[in-house]
Amino acid sequence: MTNADLVITADAVAPLATEARPGFGVAIRDGRVLAVGPVAGLDAVTGPGTVVEHRAGLLLPGFFDSHNHMLMTGLGLLSPDLGGCRSIADVLQVVRTAADRAADGEWIVTSPAWHESSLAEQRMPTAAELDSAAAGHPVFIRRGGHNLVLNTLAFGLLDVDATSHDEPGTTVIRRPDGSPTGHIVGTAYVGRLAAQLPAVPQARKRQALAQVGDAYARAGITGVVEPGLTPADIELFRRLGDESALRQRVAMMWRIASSDRDIEQAVTALAAGDGPAPFRGEWTSLFGLKLGADGGVETGYYRDAYAHPDDDQHPHGKPLISAESLRAICTAAAATNWHVGVHCVGDAAIDSVLDAFEAADRVASIAARRWTLIHMMYPRADHWPRARSLRLTVTAQQPLQFALAAGFRHYLGAERARDIEPLRGYLAEIALPVGGGSDSPVAPYEPLLGIRSSLTRLTRAAGVVGPEWAISVGQALRMYTSASAWCAFEEDRAGAIAPGMAADLTCLSENILDTPDAIADTEVTWTMAGGKVTYAS
Repeated sequence: MTNADLVITADAVAPLATEARPGFGVAIRDGRVLAVGPVAGLDAVTGPGTVVEHRAGLLLPGFFDSHNHMLMTGLGLLSPDLGGCRSIADVLQVVRTAADRAADGEWIVTSPAWHESSLAEQRMPTAAELDSAAAGHPVFIRRGGHNLVLNTLAFGLLDVDATSHDEPGTTVIRRPDGSPTGHIVGTAYVGRLAAQLPAVPQARKRQALAQVGDAYARAGITGVVEPGLTPADIELFRRLGDESALRQRVAMMWRIASSDRDIEQAVTALAAGDGPAPFRGEWTSLFGLKLGADGGVETGYYRDAYAHPDDDQHPHGKPLISAESLRAICTAAAATNWHVGVHCVGDAAIDSVLDAFEAADRVASIAARRWTLIHMMYPRADHWPRARSLRLTVTAQQPLQFALAAGFRHYLGAERARDIEPLRGYLAEIALPVGGGSDSPVAPYEPLLGIRSSLTRLTRAAGVVGPEWAISVGQALRMYTSASAWCAFEEDRAGAIAPGMAADLTCLSENILDTPDAIADTEVTWTMAGGKVTYAS
C-alpha cells in the first residue's frame, strides 16, 4: 500500500465541515488526501518516511469564498487605507500623508475597503475637503465597487461633466445649486473612470496578489471565486497558477459587460467565440460570465422607493443593464457552454434577472448549468419558485450585511433592512448548494467573521438585524466550504476532506461545531493548500 508523506491529527476533524470527529486524522500524499479516518486506521499508510504532526483544535476543509475580488483587495492592501478612519478629519489625514509622499501631480488612489458609516459624520468627504488635503494632486477615493469620490482636480481631469451622461445608471451627486459634491454613483461609470487612471504595472499586481494570498492564508482561505475580471487579468492569474505562485485556488469569471453600452459587442463576441475561453487548471480556472443588474446599498434597484434616495429623480434606484439588454446577453450565453452569474441586490433587479434567465432557458436549458443569483440580497416570496424551476443557486455574502446594515437601514428603512441577506431563507428555498463568501474588499474577507455574523446576525454598526434569518454553525461552515466549491465547479477537489481531494485544510483553535459560542474567541492557527503549509501561527 502507498504510504503517506504526512499524517495530520487533530483534537477533532470535520471532513464535511458539519460534524466534528475526535480521534481522526488525515493522510496526505503528493498534495492530495490519501485517507481520512480514525488515527489507528491510518497506520496502514504510515511508513518510515511519513511525518506525523498533531494540530490542537478543529481541522476542517479550507475555506472557499464564493465571491471575492482578490486582485482589487490585494491592490487595496498596497494603497492608502481608510478602513481605520472614524471621521472626515481622519480621511483627510490619510490623503494628506499620501500626498506628502507622492511625486508632484501624482494621483492619490486609496483602498476601496472602507465605508462612510464608520465615520462620525456618516457621509462621504467632499471634493472641497479633499482639495484642502491634497493641493496639486488628483484624488480618487473608491468605496467598494459602486461609489467614488473625486476632488476638484480629478473631477476636471476625468471630464466628468461631459462624460457622465453617456453611461446609464450613473448619478453625480449634486448640491441644491447644481454643483457636484465629488460623489459619483454607478458601477459601470466608476469602472470606466478607474480605467483612465495610470495603468497598474504587472509587477505591482503580482505583489498585490502575493500579499493578499498571505492574508487569506492567515484567515484559512484556500479557494476563491474571483468575479468579474478583464481578459488581461484572467491571463495574469492563469500564469501565476501555472507558476505555482498562488496560495489559493482561483475560479474566475469574465466581466463581459458592465452596461448597455457593452451588450452588442458582448453578444457578438459570444456568437463568434471571441475572448477568453473556459479552462481548468490545478490552481486556476475560468468558468463563468459575470454581469451586474444593479448596485449596492444606495444603488440597488427596488420595487418600492428608497426611504432616503440619493437621487430624487430615480427614487427606486436604476438598473445598470436594462431588462432588454440583460435578456439579450443571457440568451446569447445560453447558446454556448458558459455559466452565468448576475449581481442582483434589490427585488426589482432580481425580477429582471429571473426574466432574463427564463428567456435564456427557452433558448437552451440552463437547469444543469448552475446559473447563479449573485447576492440576491432582498428576495421576495414570488422569487423562490421561479429560481427553483430554473435550478438556480445563490452565492450569499453575510459580511455585506455585517458591514453595511446601517447603510441599508438608512436608505431602505428598518423594516426592509431586516430582510436583507436572509440566510435561513436561502437554505430553505433554494434546492441546490448555496455558497458563502465576503465580496471583499466591499466587506471583510475573514470567514470566521462572516460565520459568526451568520449565527448571530450581529452587524458592525446597527446591532443585531434580522435574527430570524440566522443559521447554525454547521450550515454556515458548509456554505463556506463544500457549497462554495460546488458553485465554482470545484467540488471534485475542494470543499471536503476525502480521499483524492486536494489537501486544502485549515485548523481552528476551538471546536466551534460542538461549542458555537466559542467562535468569538476562535482563531485560524494553520492552513494548508495543495499539501503545502501556507500559514502556521
